[in-house]
Amino acid sequence: MRSGYEKPFSVIIPLIVINTLVFLVCQYGNSGNELVELCALHPYYIKKLQ
Repeated sequence: MRSGYEKPFSVIIPLIVINTLVFLVCQYGNSGNELVELCALHPYYIKKLQ
């Protein structure tokens, strides 16, 4: 018998997987520096509010 209750989708597991993949790319991949530069907060852009 089904009770009608379904467990809601948890977003925690996909976030952990994405975080791990980004970490591995930054540590061991060739494009790690580009990824860090793309996601980094630079003082120039902070001053220009971008």
